[in-house]
Amino acid sequence: MNFFKIYPEHRFIHSWTTGSDSGSLLEFYKEVAAHSDFSKDFVGLADMRDASLDFSPEQAMSIGRFVVDSDYSHSRWVFLVSEPAATALSLVYQNIVMEKHEIFVVSTLEAASEYLELDLKTIIKN
Repeated sequence: MNFFKIYPEHRFIHSWTTGSDSGSLLEFYKEVAAHSDFSKDFVGLADMRDASLDFSPEQAMSIGRFVVDSDYSHSRWVFLVSEPAATALSLVYQNIVMEKHEIFVVSTLEAASEYLELDLKTIIKN
């Protein structure tokens, strides 16, 4: 399942995944972009710590190409990961989307906060 919350007052998008295949992630990206509070200029956190990603590096590249081709973001995003597979897929994705927006792969909320220049512990309450 994929979830998100947009915090316009912080210019921040928080998404989290509890397990996904590449098709559901593409649909999820479209859902987030269609939300009335969405802005390409907001920074974002994609929390993948509870994800069970069931797709190949080629599918991660496809998702990255979709993000680039659809002009999804112009801002900084962080992927928060804890498993080696999610880390590897995030790095494959990162290599594709870096031409459009900054992305950083981290393993702690503190590192994500530092990169996004937001105190995420006070903004999100998981």
